[in-house]
Amino acid sequence: MKLYDIKSKQIVELEYIANSEGTFYISSLSSAKLKSYGYKKVIEDDYPIITDPYKEVISTGVENANDYKLTHALADISLDSAKSLKAREIGVAFEATLENLPGGLGVESVGVVDCGEQHLTNVSSLIKVLEATGQSQIDFRLYDNSYTKINLEQLKALEIAIIVKGNEIYAKKWALEQELSNAQTVEEVKAVVW
Repeated sequence: MKLYDIKSKQIVELEYIANSEGTFYISSLSSAKLKSYGYKKVIEDDYPIITDPYKEVISTGVENANDYKLTHALADISLDSAKSLKAREIGVAFEATLENLPGGLGVESVGVVDCGEQHLTNVSSLIKVLEATGQSQIDFRLYDNSYTKINLEQLKALEIAIIVKGNEIYAKKWALEQELSNAQTVEEVKAVVW
């Protein structure tokens, strides 16, 4: 059971008190008897459930005549903590998007294609293959897993489109980082969304 130690001004967990008078279970002692042994019962509010990562529990205690009241409330985390959390969120979203653009990338005369760092490497490799072999076309797998024939000109256009989209993703990250840097409140931080 939680008790407030009057002398040390700390909350302790005890099931019983053993002293020169004997051994007593806490649950059987009155508030007056507990107080004579140097303790007060802790009356505690329910601990809140945190569903928002930008909140934390703040606990406060008040010593009363016969008990110690412990309350818990949700409060915003510090602005610096909120900014660190949001920076990590932005970083994770950035990396995931840079690796594989959700929904693919629509490229004129080709269709919707996978877009990401590995996809750029693959397209660059296919350009080298067509240039080295003199082939006019090669099979290419689209975002929906269907296949199409694609030529060197289309591959080069696709390569540029993926590079441009990568630059747009970086620009979005930088803009969000600037917005985050300028945030003055936790609510402003939370409003920065990938």
